[in-house]
Amino acid sequence: MDRTTNHSRPTYSGKVDLRRGLSPCEIHDCEMHVRSVEDRVARWVRPGLVAVVVSLVAMGGCAEGMLWRTGNWAPWVQKKWQAEDEMAETLFVQRRQISEKVQMAKSADLGQRDRLAAELGGIYANDPVLVAKLEAIRALGQLPCETSLQILRQASKDPNVDLRLAAVRSMSELSADIAVPMLGEFLGSDTNVDVRLAATRALASFPGVPSAELLRKQLDDRNPAVQYTATESLELVTGQKLGRDIRAWKSMLGTGGGPEVEFADGGSGNPIK
Repeated sequence: MDRTTNHSRPTYSGKVDLRRGLSPCEIHDCEMHVRSVEDRVARWVRPGLVAVVVSLVAMGGCAEGMLWRTGNWAPWVQKKWQAEDEMAETLFVQRRQISEKVQMAKSADLGQRDRLAAELGGIYANDPVLVAKLEAIRALGQLPCETSLQILRQASKDPNVDLRLAAVRSMSELSADIAVPMLGEFLGSDTNVDVRLAATRALASFPGVPSAELLRKQLDDRNPAVQYTATESLELVTGQKLGRDIRAWKSMLGTGGGPEVEFADGGSGNPIK
């Protein structure tokens, strides 16, 4: 008699076959029941999730996009919209008032221009809305007085690029003896290429040796866009048509031996030293 005993352990895969011991019909019934439960869950859960998302958007007050109308269901969103409308109306009225005052001050005495410039300086210094600050700075160019110049110098050092661009625009409306040196300060110190481009374009409004001298320096700017803009401004300043040939411009404007420059204002200048 063979008494040999098999001590090998049965293998266990970690999976349990729930169908073991069930007949094919029972297995089919279970599968159909599972599918029925899944269909009911999908039918009710998905619309529920959509409703929750829409409710959250409405509570948050989506102001833009396809669901912006959901903000009508949230009172605090309606208050926010009302405040924005009031701000827009205030800015419109403020802009109109500034324009009317500037037009009146143009024909007024220096004292009235100084007072209005100081008022605009107060808007620039104290108004929390950037658009209002920009309107104030842009208007100062139409009020040539010492107060305007002081405020524009402050704006030229403002950390906000838009305000510095507005200052360049205002300076381009001043007389050449005032504007050109101030624009030169932008070109020599501002690190923002957009500001330097704006100042380079603004110099085209002031034909003469001082503008050409500043523009010649911009031919060596590290940014090619500034270099090419300088050539375009030089055509308007000097009346010469050399296109974007930077070498030709440097040769004409260089020290010693250069030709006489005919400026666009009808005058002439010696080679720039």
